[in-house]
Amino acid sequence: MDQFRGKTLRLVFIAFLAGITIFSLFKYISSLKEKYDLLDALEENKQKVSSLETQRQNLMSDLEKEKDRAQGLLQENAEIGEKLRLSEAKAANLKKGVGLATAKIKKLNYRNSILEAENIALREEGGNLNPTDPS
Repeated sequence: MDQFRGKTLRLVFIAFLAGITIFSLFKYISSLKEKYDLLDALEENKQKVSSLETQRQNLMSDLEKEKDRAQGLLQENAEIGEKLRLSEAKAANLKKGVGLATAKIKKLNYRNSILEAENIALREEGGNLNPTDPS
């Protein structure tokens, strides 16, 4: 019976060790799977970071282009503002010149009216001087 008990105890011990080995093997395989899953996730995240970095560079480039474009528009706007100011000054000078010319035309028209009236008066007076009538 001691022999049977020793064999049984050995079998139980071997079964126990086999169970521990199977459990350890299962844990090792699950750890390997988790490791490779984590490596895949890490690689995916590296690709995302690379993609985001590329997008960031593109956005920075676009931002610089827009800043340059905005600066050009501001300069163009300033130039247009200066041209507008000069045009307004020129228009004011032209308006002043038109006002002076209009006043001069009115004065000349008035003088012309006076001269026409004097001319008519002189003709009448000259017609009275001509002795066409023998009386």
